[in-house]
Amino acid sequence: MKIVFPLYFTKKGKGWRKSPKDTTLKYKDGTIKTTRILNKSDLQCGDFKINGKPAFGYFINKKGEQIRVTNIVGCKKGKLRKWCPKCKKTKSLKKFDLTGRNTAGKRDQSQCSKCRAG
Repeated sequence: MKIVFPLYFTKKGKGWRKSPKDTTLKYKDGTIKTTRILNKSDLQCGDFKINGKPAFGYFINKKGEQIRVTNIVGCKKGKLRKWCPKCKKTKSLKKFDLTGRNTAGKRDQSQCSKCRAG
């Protein structure tokens, strides 16, 4: 999955599109930033972890669709990372696909491609 920045952090659950959430990024160098919007420049500042539970959010793709992203846990080497609830591992976003269903907008798969393949 490819992210189009900015990524807007939101609360989990019903009404996620209209519920912005402050999310704290803890950079490897000790810097702490609290934000509701993740920009590409935030990834270029260095590796970070999301403080607390994994974050949720959405971005708007080139077609104008809102794409929901779940279980964001940080950034490593300029790439966003997600947590897979099945294998319990943190992996890059490219290891996750978009789901085929469209409930409240398109969304990502919570499980990585390898776990979904079985």
